[in-house]
Amino acid sequence: MSAPPRSWLPPGFPERFFGPGNKLRWEKIQEKRLPHDTLERLAPWIEALRAGEDPLCLPRVREDDRVEWYALSATASGARALREQLIAFVGPSYAGPWAAWSQLDTQDPIDQAVRQAAPGRAFRLRVPRKEYREHVRRKLLLMQTLRKERPLRLLAVPRPTGRILGDFEHALRAGDGTAAAGHIAEFRRLGRLSAQNQLFLEVLRAECLQAWEELLEPRRFNTLLTLARPRRVTQALIRALYVQELRPFERACDAAGAVAHFSQLWPTCPTLFRTRRGMAAPEVTRCFMMLAAAARPARPELRDELLAALPVNALDRPYLEALAALVPGPQGMAPAHGLDAARKAFEEADVDRAFQEALTHPEGVERLALLLRCASELDTLDAARKALASVDSASPNEREALLGREPLRRHYERLLELATQPPARPTAAPPSPPVIPVDPSGWLERLRHPEPWPSALEVAEHGMREWLRPEWIGNPARVEATARELGTVRPPWGEEALRTGLPHLLSFLLTPEGPERVLKPVLEQLAVVIALDDQVRVEQLQALCEVTEALIRIGLTAGEYRSALTSLRETWMRVAAASLGDWALDTLDMLVNHPAADPEERAQFFHEVTRYLQHHMRRTSREQILLLRDLAKELALHVPSPLEQRLQDESRENSASGGTLAAALEGRKIALYSLKANVLERVTRVIKQLAPTARVACFSDKAGGSPALKQQAATADIFVIATAAAKHAATEFIGVNRPKGAATLYAAGQGSASMLRALRDATY
Repeated sequence: MSAPPRSWLPPGFPERFFGPGNKLRWEKIQEKRLPHDTLERLAPWIEALRAGEDPLCLPRVREDDRVEWYALSATASGARALREQLIAFVGPSYAGPWAAWSQLDTQDPIDQAVRQAAPGRAFRLRVPRKEYREHVRRKLLLMQTLRKERPLRLLAVPRPTGRILGDFEHALRAGDGTAAAGHIAEFRRLGRLSAQNQLFLEVLRAECLQAWEELLEPRRFNTLLTLARPRRVTQALIRALYVQELRPFERACDAAGAVAHFSQLWPTCPTLFRTRRGMAAPEVTRCFMMLAAAARPARPELRDELLAALPVNALDRPYLEALAALVPGPQGMAPAHGLDAARKAFEEADVDRAFQEALTHPEGVERLALLLRCASELDTLDAARKALASVDSASPNEREALLGREPLRRHYERLLELATQPPARPTAAPPSPPVIPVDPSGWLERLRHPEPWPSALEVAEHGMREWLRPEWIGNPARVEATARELGTVRPPWGEEALRTGLPHLLSFLLTPEGPERVLKPVLEQLAVVIALDDQVRVEQLQALCEVTEALIRIGLTAGEYRSALTSLRETWMRVAAASLGDWALDTLDMLVNHPAADPEERAQFFHEVTRYLQHHMRRTSREQILLLRDLAKELALHVPSPLEQRLQDESRENSASGGTLAAALEGRKIALYSLKANVLERVTRVIKQLAPTARVACFSDKAGGSPALKQQAATADIFVIATAAAKHAATEFIGVNRPKGAATLYAAGQGSASMLRALRDATY
C-alpha cells in the first residue's frame, strides 16, 4: 500500500521508509508477520500514516538495533510548531542536542526518503540509550494524543514587538528603507509604540534612505529638538543638518565659510551639540570641529581631541585640518581643572569635558551628582559604567545623601537598568557592584538568567557601537565564551532578546574587512540560532546568508559546507514566500563567488533556485533570468528550457511595448559601487545584454577619493551603491560629489540581483 489518496506524502513513501535501512519492513507490517507486541506498539503510528495525518511520527530500527524516531510535517508553519512540541515533550535529555534533529544524511536511504517527503520540515530523534526507548515512545504517544484532543483555533496572532523591532533593524542594516517603513506601519496598526518612539523610528528610516530634507522639515525637526533623544537619532539629525546646510562649503573647500554658517545654525539647535559621545559619523566629527571654532570661548582641547582620533590617511583630514586652523588659541592650551571647571563646562553645554573633569575630582556628593547628570545625558555604556562605579565606591553616607534627592535617584536607577546585576536596594551598599557588559559574552551570559532584563536590547544597540572589537578578538577566552553562550539554553525572554538584538550582534561581528578565523565557532553557533528561529522571515534569511558567507570565507570542510547549504535551503523553504527570487539569486551569486568545498552541493542549490523561479514564473523578470544564465555559465550548468522560453517571450513583449527596464537604461551612463568586484562584473554583463548602448563604470574603492570615482559621481545619470558591501568613506565621497537631484540608488542586498532590483524599482 502506498500513501492514502488524500495524503500529503508522496506515493510510495511507506514502502521507502519501512524499507532497506529499517528492520521494520512495510510488507511484514501489512501481512502482520511481526511479533504481536511489536505490531501493537506500532499500531498508533501506522494508523496515523494510513490516515495521512499531519504531523507524523514514525519509528526506525537500525540493523544494530538502535532506535530512531522521525517527525514530519506537511507545512513550514506546522514544522515550527512540531519542533517546539518535540522540545517540550522529549527534549535533548532523551534524544540528544535539538540543533542536530534536522540534520539528515543524504547518503542514508531512510533519511533521503524523509527529506524528499518533507524538505526542511522533518526531524530525526536518536535515542542514545536502550533504557530511554520506552520513555521516548510514551512521550511521543502522549504528544500525538493531546494534539488530537486539542481544539482547533484559527487566530491571527500579532507578532511580538521585539520581532518587529528586530526586523526593522535588519532593514536598516541592509539599507532597505522601504522594508523599514513597512515595519513602522505594522507598529502603527498594532498601536504598541508611543508617538514619540514612532517618530524616532521614522528618523532612522529617513536616515537609511538619506532623505535629509524630510528630517529637516521644520515642524518635525523642532519637535525632535525638544525631546530626550537616543544618540542614533541625534546623529541622524546632525548628519541631515550637515548634508543640507554645510556640505556645499566642503565641496568648495571653504572652511571659513562653513564655520561662519555653523555659527548661525548652532544657536537654533544647541541641544544637538551638547556631547559627541556615541556618535561616530564623519559628519558629526566635522560639525564638532566647527563647534570648536565657533564657540566663545573657543575650544582648542576639543580640536586637539578630534584631530588625535582621526586616522592619518583619512580622506577628510585635509578639510578637518583646515577647520582646525580656524580654532583660536594655541593647540597646547589647557583648560582649568576641578569641580568648578566641571560645573562651568556643564553650564556651557560641554558635557564631555564636564564628565571628564568630574571624574578627576577626588570625592564629594556634588561630584557624584554631576557624574550622574552627565552620564544620563551622554547615554553611553562607558559613562554609565564609570558613574555607577563612582557611586558604588562612595561612602554609605555619601550614597544616602545622593540618593535621597529624587532627581538624582532617578538618574541612578536609570543607569542601573543597563547593568546585568543591579543591587536590590540602591540606598544600601550593594552585595556586588553593578556590571555593564564590555563585550558580547557578558551580554549573552545575562540572557541565561531567569529574571528578564528590560534593557537588554538597548545595551546590545549601545554595545555594537562602543564595545572594543580588537580587544575582544584578541582575547580567545572571551571569543570562546561568546560561542559557548550562544549555544546554551535560554529562557523564552532571553531567546526573544537574542533574536531581536541579532542585527546589532551581526554589525559587531561582521566588518567589511572580512571575518577573522577566530570567529568561526561564534558564527557557527549564530547560524544555528538563526536557522532554528520559529518565526523566520526574509530578514533572517538575509542574515543567515551573510553568516554563511563569512564561514565560507573563513574556510569549511566538505561536510561543514554541505551542512551550511542544507541549513540555507531548509530555512528558505520554511519561509515559503513567493517574493524571494532576488534573495535566492543573491545567495547563489555569493556561492559562485567563493570556492566550493563540495561543488555538487552548490550545484544542488543552483537546481533549487531554478525550480523556485519556474514555480513562480509570473514573478520572474527578464533580468533575473539573464543573471541566472550568467551564473549557470560560471557553474557549467544549464538554465531549464521553460525559463529560456520565458526569456524569449518577454523579450518579444518588451520589444513591442517599449516600457521596460532595458528601454529605461538605453544610452544612460550608469556607475556601480561595491566591494565585491565579481558582483559588479556580473551586473555589468546583464545591463549590457538588456541595454547594449548603456555605458557602465564599476568601482570598488576601499576609501574613495580617486579622480575616476569623483568624475563618475559628478556625471553619471544613475549611481547604484550596494550599501551592505560598501565602505562608509567611499559612500560618503560619492554623496559629496553627486549633483543635487541626481539619481543615487541604494541596493538592499550585497548581490547582483539586489543591484539590478534597485535599478528596476527606480527606473521602471
